[in-house]
Amino acid sequence: MFVSSGLILNWYYAVRIGLDMKGYWKSVFRQVLPMIGVCLLGLWAWNALRLNPSWGTLLLGIVIYALVFGLAAYFLSTNDYERGLVKGFARRFAKRG
Repeated sequence: MFVSSGLILNWYYAVRIGLDMKGYWKSVFRQVLPMIGVCLLGLWAWNALRLNPSWGTLLLGIVIYALVFGLAAYFLSTNDYERGLVKGFARRFAKRG
C-alpha cells in the first residue's frame, strides 16, 4: 500500500505532472514538527502536574493545547505570506471589537 500510493504516486506527480514533491514534503514536515513538539510538551505537563481527570481539566487542556499549538504553528511553520493573512484577519477582527 505504501509503495503504490506513496512512492509510485509521488514519482508520478514529480516526473509526469511536474509537481515539486520534495518541496511539498518539506512543507508537510515543517508543519508536523510543531504538532509533535506541542504533543510532547503536553504529555510531559500532564504527567508532571498529575491533575485529577475531570471534564473541566479536559476542557482546560484543550484550550491550552490549542493556544500553544497555534502559537507554535504560527512562528515555526508559516511563511511570510501566511503570517500576513493572519495579521490581516486579526486587524479586521480587532476593528470590529
